[in-house]
Amino acid sequence: MSESAHTSCVRSDAGRRSLELRYLLRRFGDVCNAIDYAHSRGVLHRDIKPSNVIIGKHGQTLGLFRTVDVRESTPAFLSSRFPDRSKPVLNEELRRELVAMRDEDMRVRSELAAANELVGFYVPRMEAVHFKNAARLREFIERHGWPAEDIAGKDGAEAAWLIAQHAIGEPDFQRQALRRMQECAANRRIPAWHAAYLEDRIAMYEGRPQRFGTQWIDDPGDGRSRPWTLADPRRVNELRASVGLPDLHAIPEPGPDLPAEQQEQAREILTWWRNWLAGKGWPSAESTAQPISRETMG
Repeated sequence: MSESAHTSCVRSDAGRRSLELRYLLRRFGDVCNAIDYAHSRGVLHRDIKPSNVIIGKHGQTLGLFRTVDVRESTPAFLSSRFPDRSKPVLNEELRRELVAMRDEDMRVRSELAAANELVGFYVPRMEAVHFKNAARLREFIERHGWPAEDIAGKDGAEAAWLIAQHAIGEPDFQRQALRRMQECAANRRIPAWHAAYLEDRIAMYEGRPQRFGTQWIDDPGDGRSRPWTLADPRRVNELRASVGLPDLHAIPEPGPDLPAEQQEQAREILTWWRNWLAGKGWPSAESTAQPISRETMG
């Protein structure tokens, strides 16, 4: 082999190695970008190795990530070329448990209502369900954040809202849940009305006017239900529309007074609720509300 031919061969080999190195570095960069993106979306790969990196037929780099998806249980591919296709993973186990907790709440409520035991004071059996569900929801929040629709499904997210709405014995938890709901609503991860309902409930128990008119109470004078004090009666329907709620129901006109005995009983119930709420840490000087209202599913 001539010296010129040898030199040409050496240069060719060096060039090929340089191209291969640049190709590998580019593939390595793709994998790093894919892993970084996956981590930002809460997806973990616990077995990163060369055999788990796949090169597509068009030259794209694919990293194999095992995810749990309600629609498929097989491994899903996350492409570093198309990261926008990745979506938060729906946690089916979380969704099912939240829905089961909601169903238990509603089942107990229905049984108590059928037995005419859900009138007046807070029934211990109902309180126990609310307390247990709130404790479990708190565990979910610590593990997953707020169970929004993208991780708990529409019915799971609504169940989480209902559980928080009924956690009336835990003011701090409700306030924490509200902050998380508001953040999720701002990012369109849950309907805005979820946060609106809880905001109104907290305002009522703190003795403040409500913005959206979701909380109604019984008037001890004529027994008719009317909304708790509205912050801005003229704009209430505008505010409701902003969170996806229909116009406020017609507010009943004053009716005939209840018999004196029934009025006295109603006042006793309201006094009981004031004392109970105060014992749980809610301001009670102004609040005369019961936790069951027309718009909160009980």
